[in-house]
Amino acid sequence: MFELGCHLIDAMVKVLGKPDKVTSFTRRTRLEQDNLADNQLAVFEYPKCTATMRSALIEVAGQKRRQFVVCGDRGTIEIRPLEPPKLLFAPDKAIGGYQKGYQEVKLAAMPGRYDEQLIELARIIREEKGSEYPPEHDLAVQEAVLKASGAPLN
Repeated sequence: MFELGCHLIDAMVKVLGKPDKVTSFTRRTRLEQDNLADNQLAVFEYPKCTATMRSALIEVAGQKRRQFVVCGDRGTIEIRPLEPPKLLFAPDKAIGGYQKGYQEVKLAAMPGRYDEQLIELARIIREEKGSEYPPEHDLAVQEAVLKASGAPLN
């Protein structure tokens, strides 16, 4: 997860907060090539839900299946693939111009893979704006990434 899942763990912590418990399942399937943990699953436990993160480097055409899905009792949002993002929305009833059930939500084209994030980082460094992420968020993300990777915290 450290190499392959950290960005999605960051997004998950933004949505759900710091997990109460993380259980990792780490496999190295190509020991003749390298020692990379290339097949992983992590389970994140929260008071009212669980979240899972899976990563498999050896998956054929895996880029097309990279996804971020949030399911709840009032609807589901699915972003798949992540790049370029395609968003599907399935509310439990018609809401805000969307009908009940699955439908694609048109997203604006991304100007560049990380352009907006790097511009924002430059603005933060120049103290033109504050970061929307407090240090507690960053610490929660790093701790979750390490636990999901099966790495020690100290």
